[in-house]
Amino acid sequence: MAKKNCAKHSSTSKSGVSAAENGNMVSVCGNVSLEYTGDDDDDAHSSGSKSTKIVAEADIGFGNALYIRGAGCGLSWNKGVPMKNKDTKFWVFECAKCKEKGEFEYKLLINDEIWCTGENFVAKCRESNMIAPVF
Repeated sequence: MAKKNCAKHSSTSKSGVSAAENGNMVSVCGNVSLEYTGDDDDDAHSSGSKSTKIVAEADIGFGNALYIRGAGCGLSWNKGVPMKNKDTKFWVFECAKCKEKGEFEYKLLINDEIWCTGENFVAKCRESNMIAPVF
């Protein structure tokens, strides 16, 4: 699988990213902190702590939506799934379809049309993954 650059990180990445004990804060490349403390209880795909969660910090402009495409968790590279907007800059995709441990690749798009730059992200199944995509 493709490795990620500094703008993209899983909360459990082996590339220098450290997560706080509560799993909500991630230090990206040692100089940026992302913090997400939103409530995901209303997500239809959610099924407790064993679900796969992707949290993206992205300000994509008013009226736009963030989509996810990939090869895991029921995703496709042909058509995106809308992510849930939790506040002005945090977007969440959560799914319980990943029953096994492992990884899968994915990428984010604005309005399911404009791809984020760089290599594919890699998510760890059944874990929280926090990223900061660049468009």
